[in-house]
Amino acid sequence: MLRVKRIKKADLSLRSGDLCRNFDAWISELSSKLDKDCVALLPYVESDGEYFNFLTKREGGCNELSKEALNPEQQKEYLKRSQVLCEFLDSKTPLSDTKLEAQRAYLSDLIKRSSHIMVFERGVPLLLPMETLQEEALNKTAVMPVIPPPHRGCLLPFLLGLLGLLLLLALLWYFFLRPWPFEKGEVTVKDPPVPSEPVKTPVLQQEEEVAEDPEDELKAKALEEERQRLEAEKLKKQQEEQKLKAEQERQKKLEAERKAAELKKQQAKNSKPKCRVMREQGTLPKMVIAFDGSQSMLLDDVPGSSSRLAAAKSSARKLADSIDKNVEIGLVEINGCPAAKSRGFYSGIQRSALKGTISGINPMRYDGKTPLIDGLQQISKMTDGVNADAVGVLISDGEDTCPATANLDVCQVARAIHKRQPRLKIHTILIGEDASQAACVARITGGKVFSPQNAHEIDAGLQSSGNELKKVCDE
Repeated sequence: MLRVKRIKKADLSLRSGDLCRNFDAWISELSSKLDKDCVALLPYVESDGEYFNFLTKREGGCNELSKEALNPEQQKEYLKRSQVLCEFLDSKTPLSDTKLEAQRAYLSDLIKRSSHIMVFERGVPLLLPMETLQEEALNKTAVMPVIPPPHRGCLLPFLLGLLGLLLLLALLWYFFLRPWPFEKGEVTVKDPPVPSEPVKTPVLQQEEEVAEDPEDELKAKALEEERQRLEAEKLKKQQEEQKLKAEQERQKKLEAERKAAELKKQQAKNSKPKCRVMREQGTLPKMVIAFDGSQSMLLDDVPGSSSRLAAAKSSARKLADSIDKNVEIGLVEINGCPAAKSRGFYSGIQRSALKGTISGINPMRYDGKTPLIDGLQQISKMTDGVNADAVGVLISDGEDTCPATANLDVCQVARAIHKRQPRLKIHTILIGEDASQAACVARITGGKVFSPQNAHEIDAGLQSSGNELKKVCDE
């Protein structure tokens, strides 16, 4: 199967790591409940020591894009299938494996977020069910508590209570505080004011009477308590409004910080390191092209070209021109037993010499057999793959035909190389039906498998193999 992504277990969140460990069980569970086209939206997950590998049965190159970057046709098909998956996960349909119930809602959430989507040249995209530690932290800060608005049902009792209070205050004023008029026909003679004593107005006199009457004092105390209660409610309401406003401001600030962090992360992802620094540190990547020059490459069964060899040579020369001039390109000629022939490395200013060497590959120069196993070993010897990235491109149309190595398992050789050099990625351009056994070399090392049917597809496969080395650093 094709490996589309490889990530360290330590970089994933705890829930995402547990989900990946159980993902074979999830694929089995979903396959038994849903249509296989919906389940094909998800990958297979394989554990490899301290890494998780995300695999698929599809072939061809793929890139990781956001959901918004999909074309309309891909978006429509993706949304239709992901919606079926989420509807099943959000339903109450029991699972055959009850241990998976705890991860059900989390898997549905990852599918809805669609943070990691691998897009192929043809067909429906592939969703990777994973969440890194950094993504988990961002999601936690984005989820803030929301203060619910006041319930409308509390408004009517409050208005009725307020109306009753106003009515009570009016009655108290009318019976106890309002100055009474003189009775009709009664004549009252006012005594002259005494200078030594202050003149008592009706209001002051009434206040003295209220103070002297214990029952009126209780009523005045009740009124004061009611006033204080209303002021306390008003103050509490103002404090709640201020708290709500402060919470809204905090949410806006957190959202702005999250967007700034995402922008900074995207800028860091898009920026390239300086070539001078990589050169001093010895981390500039290298490429090695292992070119099958055996007699079978002279067959003329490739539409659009005179032979397999001519089509491969033309595409390899174009590949050499497209690679960053800071990347050295090595050449290995797989021709003649017992060993493949290393032609050394060519710098950026030696591209013409490299293309000339490719053009000079001649199956008749040696015995015409295919030392395929030794060609892979030559790629391994010529690259680092531990402290620096390396890319190998294997162009072949058949299996190993040398007596000393024909019985060796090419897949086992690839596993040994990958274990020894985990940063060496080998792509395979397999021309003809006899070359399919070497497809495992790409799948094991994280490369891409191409099975071209004509000269145009050979050219497209080689260009895709060199995509990551077309620009590796900034001057």
